[in-house]
Amino acid sequence: MNMDKRQNKPEALPASELLNILNSGRSIKLNGHSLEWDRDFAILAGTNAYGVDYYWGPLDLPTVDAWRKKMLSGTTIGDCPPGCD
Repeated sequence: MNMDKRQNKPEALPASELLNILNSGRSIKLNGHSLEWDRDFAILAGTNAYGVDYYWGPLDLPTVDAWRKKMLSGTTIGDCPPGCD
């Protein structure tokens, strides 16, 4: 993957580019979360900053855009230790 200078700044990428990354079989990381396409279950699967796994939805632009917006707002998806939010 060649994202030039944006490689370490996924927040600078539009949802459409994040979707392309996921479609290529790579994962993305943002706000302590990672997200990847789980081919076996045909769903986007993520892990939050506390190591809690979650399922996010289908591999499409609206779903990836919603995840990106939550990450940019600082939202944690899934459980977190007491006092983390």
